[in-house]
Amino acid sequence: MSQYYGTTARVKLYGMLQRRHVTMIAQLRTGHCALNEYLHRFNIIETPECECGASKETVDHFLLKCELYDQERDELRRRVGAHAMNMSALLGNPQITKDTIEYIEKTGRLTL
Repeated sequence: MSQYYGTTARVKLYGMLQRRHVTMIAQLRTGHCALNEYLHRFNIIETPECECGASKETVDHFLLKCELYDQERDELRRRVGAHAMNMSALLGNPQITKDTIEYIEKTGRLTL
């Protein structure tokens, strides 16, 4: 039964996303992803700073602030609305998650 529940919970949150997309969203939700802040914690890279030079490359920075992805983010904002441009909606709202995946893929930043 717990296996069924897990599947049901996944479908409610992620819909029918591909496994790799579910993985991306889960990694972003936990912060355990291939962004510089996380990689720096394990001495994989020298600096947690984003290539844009503005700040640490966190999930929040990547999704909401990085100037390198302004064009992709503007398109995302047009699709989901300004009210949904927050971490909770982008990573937790099943109707918006597909748009977030599209943003991620267009940036090319987290390709698996």
